[in-house]
Amino acid sequence: MDRAALPDPGTGPAEGPYREGRTPREKALCAMFAEVIGVERIGIDDNFLALGVNSMMAGRLVGRMHRTLGIKSSIRTVFRYPTIAQLSGRLGTTAAKNRPRLRRMTGDQA
Repeated sequence: MDRAALPDPGTGPAEGPYREGRTPREKALCAMFAEVIGVERIGIDDNFLALGVNSMMAGRLVGRMHRTLGIKSSIRTVFRYPTIAQLSGRLGTTAAKNRPRLRRMTGDQA
């Protein structure tokens, strides 16, 4: 994919001016989505689909949301709600701190 051909998220796919995340969750989502998509920044109104997100990228985003924020989502949800403003309101509230702690297992326990 030619990333240089993608529109600037600050002036492109959003219907209005660039808006940054309003909450810590939205700010984290903006950062991880920008990193996965390969753009400098993404606002909460920028449309992922217009930025060229494909199913592989959406899968990486879903995995990163789960690992980083403890949020379970699906690729379908990312495509159904293609802006962080839309997506953030649809995501569960499970925080990473509420996940069970991982513990080391020996070979006979696995």
